Amino acid sequence: MKLYIEKEGYELKVQVGYEKGGISYFNYQTSERGYYLYVYPVKREKHANGVVIESFTMFKGGKKLLFEVNRKSEKAYQKACSMLEENQEFIDRIDANTKNQN
Repeated sequence: MKLYIEKEGYELKVQVGYEKGGISYFNYQTSERGYYLYVYPVKREKHANGVVIESFTMFKGGKKLLFEVNRKSEKAYQKACSMLEENQEFIDRIDANTKNQN
């Protein structure tokens, strides 16, 4: 699931996704296998021919583990998508940080 929340001068891209987990070779930290909430500020340009160009800044935004799972499933994905309202505080915090940095 992916949605865009319009703000002044940018949009917040809110996405729910599955990660297999394991060690990140970028920062050598371990992440859990499960469903995550990703929130990133983006700018989208819509062109006349229907093309949409999305740009973002590295290291802005964040992700939050919604819950751990043993394997990916449609039922777990639907459960993760239904958890957006209870994670509104996380989305608001990313939005506040983005406003402070602009």
